[in-house]
Amino acid sequence: MEFLKTLKYFFNMKEIILVYNETLNPISLVENIITRYTDPSKYSCNLCHITYGHIKMKNIWKEYLASVECKTEVYLKKSFSKKYPKFKNYLYPAIFTLDDNDNVKLLISESEIKDCSEIEMLIALMKNKLADFHSREASKK
Repeated sequence: MEFLKTLKYFFNMKEIILVYNETLNPISLVENIITRYTDPSKYSCNLCHITYGHIKMKNIWKEYLASVECKTEVYLKKSFSKKYPKFKNYLYPAIFTLDDNDNVKLLISESEIKDCSEIEMLIALMKNKLADFHSREASKK
């Protein structure tokens, strides 16, 4: 826990941005629910699939995000692309960081998220990526 506080302080990470590959409209919501439970391999958002249960965010994921000691923002791909147009054609889901200078940097790509078959794998990946990010930022100073 102390490491994560130091991490945030050291390279001024303002927030972690989670971008889900979802669209919010009634038709796509119903389609996604049906696909998610009838043929999970065709579900378009692995981040949703492994971080959410039937209706709400899994407690283990919620607790992990709270432990990061950094603001977490959640976007759907369309709203993220509107706020950050340079990422309009990006593959989602993805996880980014935002620093104090409002620089957005990719932390975990769509393909890396796709490789995670369970929540514990994603949490381990995120811990490793944050540690790597810390090392890169430390070497710049």
